[in-house]
Amino acid sequence: MDPSKTKSITWDLVEEILKECEYRDEETQVSEILAAFALKLAFQDPDTGYKENEPLSESDVDELVENCIQRILFDFSPSMETIRMQAEYLGQYKSKESILSEHSKALDHRLAPLTRTVVEDSSRTLRWREELYQKIVLLCVLRSGLGDPRDKFVMRESTLAVKSVFPFSELEHFMKKEHKLDKRQHLIELSSIVGGIRIFNWQAKQGTAQFEDLPPMLSNALEATLRNMECMMDYAEEKIKKMRDIGLNVFYFSKENEGHEEKEEYMDPRYKTIIRDSLINYVQFQKYLKVIYEDVLSIRSRLIQYNKQLPRALNAAEKIITSKPILPTIDVFPKFMTLSKIWHQYQ
Repeated sequence: MDPSKTKSITWDLVEEILKECEYRDEETQVSEILAAFALKLAFQDPDTGYKENEPLSESDVDELVENCIQRILFDFSPSMETIRMQAEYLGQYKSKESILSEHSKALDHRLAPLTRTVVEDSSRTLRWREELYQKIVLLCVLRSGLGDPRDKFVMRESTLAVKSVFPFSELEHFMKKEHKLDKRQHLIELSSIVGGIRIFNWQAKQGTAQFEDLPPMLSNALEATLRNMECMMDYAEEKIKKMRDIGLNVFYFSKENEGHEEKEEYMDPRYKTIIRDSLINYVQFQKYLKVIYEDVLSIRSRLIQYNKQLPRALNAAEKIITSKPILPTIDVFPKFMTLSKIWHQYQ
């Protein structure tokens, strides 16, 4: 069968499996990956007699879908639990790069309508310009993630910060920019500077608006996460040792006449399969835990680094602010942008 057609049929089967699983058990969330795994198992199972590259009759499809549903919803054997774990890990656990990329895309998508309004607005009346200016303030708040825009203190503080960087009188010049890309870049830089100003004021106890104190919050959360994961890894190691000990008792060696004679104890083969599959399940569980644990350690390492960078950035900003009565923007704005960048890393 043509590979593209096989792929299409496989996808149709996965959709049918998902639909039937939802119909029979609304509370159980079944992912596409798990449905695809169950389908693969059904094709590989010699008892089913189906092959992935051979045509299926309507009754074959019904039986195949039912086989997969039984595995997903009603098979709680160690081997199937291992498959569920694989599907959960592959579907849910993502790399730092992937998470940051998704967050960035989601933020841009959420802010797109407001950004488009600001960039494309060409109003000339004073009232409309004032509304446009407030939209720019709102955009700065949303992009920075510092506080709730519904909080009047957040908006008042943000408006003052925007005015110190981008006075209302400069709005005309902004609107006259020909290229939308230049306007978008201007807004991104403005949000970064305004965010840095608000972080500086907040740390200096000069701001009235409150937002989450991320450094200690993250430190506490990471330490708690690491402790919980260490407990889980100890649990997994204990289970692995137990399963191995049981496995050794299933196939044991006895001494006879000072020699070693291999002797297999009589036992139900199904029990041996359960022991083997349970061991595989816990070994896989331990493997995934170690991967996640290493990632959390990496996050903690970066957090320690940011905790050193933040005070230095705050001191650098304070030093330049207190050293001159009139501050050249070329000197002070980069300091605020650095603060904003560090805080973004916390976020």
